[in-house]
Amino acid sequence: MITVLRQWPLLLASAVALVNMEQIGAVLGWSSPALTIIGSPIKITESELSWIATITTFVAAFCSPLPFITLLLFGRKVSIAINALPFLISWIMIASATTATELIVARGIVGVSMAYTYTVIPIYLGEIATDEIRGGIGLSMNVLTNVGIMFIYGIGTLPDLWLSSLLSALPLILIIVFYVWLPESPYYLIGKGKREEALKQLRKLRNNENVEDEFKKMEEIDQSESNCDYGFRKLFQKSSNRKALAIVLGVNSCLHFSGAMTLVYFAHTIFEKAGNANPDNMALIKAALQLITSIGAAYVVDRLGKRPLLIMSSIGAAIFMFVEAIYFHLMDSGHNVDGIWWLPLAGMILFNMSQSIGLAAVPLAYLGELFHPEVKNLAVCICKTYDALAVFLVGQLTLFLWDNYGSSIPFYFFGSMSVLGLIFIIFFAPETKGKSLADIQYYLIHNKYRDDLIDYMS
Repeated sequence: MITVLRQWPLLLASAVALVNMEQIGAVLGWSSPALTIIGSPIKITESELSWIATITTFVAAFCSPLPFITLLLFGRKVSIAINALPFLISWIMIASATTATELIVARGIVGVSMAYTYTVIPIYLGEIATDEIRGGIGLSMNVLTNVGIMFIYGIGTLPDLWLSSLLSALPLILIIVFYVWLPESPYYLIGKGKREEALKQLRKLRNNENVEDEFKKMEEIDQSESNCDYGFRKLFQKSSNRKALAIVLGVNSCLHFSGAMTLVYFAHTIFEKAGNANPDNMALIKAALQLITSIGAAYVVDRLGKRPLLIMSSIGAAIFMFVEAIYFHLMDSGHNVDGIWWLPLAGMILFNMSQSIGLAAVPLAYLGELFHPEVKNLAVCICKTYDALAVFLVGQLTLFLWDNYGSSIPFYFFGSMSVLGLIFIIFFAPETKGKSLADIQYYLIHNKYRDDLIDYMS
């Protein structure tokens, strides 16, 4: 407890940054309850509904270079402030929307914040965290995303969009209150040649004046963000950077094509298709249990490690997605499924619990750990562009498969992809538990860890 209290500046800085992850959860989860109620006050076509649900990630894909630019020119702290603005504008527009077009535009605007959040927050948290708790802080991004999803599931069915939108915007107050105090990343300041300011910020984060040893390690890593001309060349010419990029893209693919976002976007719709009388309560139960599981994952990651969690997560995702597929296959085939009405809820809960312990959490942690600081901005930009396009594709693919091939086909597809993802994880996903950023870079070069720090830039 005393150790935790001594780290209060780090924990507070992390909490301020993590507000953005809570907002992402609310944005992603908003479509599930909202699509079941907005058709009453606002006349919306099926095509417009699909765009309202997925345009956020579509816009995020094309905005991904923006945070790369602001991270490079203005740093992490300013980027966090820029990130909050589209969230606020979007909630205000949704609150006052009277047409489908206004909703689509509002959801598109928040895509800018999605691009910033998934780029800026993993980098910031990865750079300010200590080696001992970096994994837990990284997984807390998934916890706060699930907090946002559960929150919006709880208030999203309120009949007044303005009230649910106002409540959704309230967490942004934390960023406003503590922004002036928020420390800048010491890694960024070192890369800009501001050594004294970097040392000052590190002391502030650690709540300790004696940080010279850690600071020397940071200087050895040599954050050279100002020389961005070499970022492109080094990302693709150095084998360790290519390997890190392939691992992150591969693990992210395992998440997206497991169907995780389908269950977030369309939870209420899935329960309605399954014939459940109260989809609102079913979705809220699912979100609550997913949140509890993600908290547990954040607690055990630094004890069990990331690889075991990813493997267990992929196995569970495959099994329980096939459970969903079998239920809807029986229903579409005309079988009486009244006796197993509970199966879709159980399958979704167990799927979400499975993916929360690994697939939903570890990719974000990898973003802050695997990339060398000299290429991190560019690499994260590429990864998040891919992620946004993948989520958009999965959302559109789900609707296409539902409409043209039946309710069970999307679940069969995602279950099969989870099996392929499991194979990838077994062979390629690294363990980073308790390792420093320098240790991880050594592993990417030599395929093994060693305790002493070496010059991995050679």
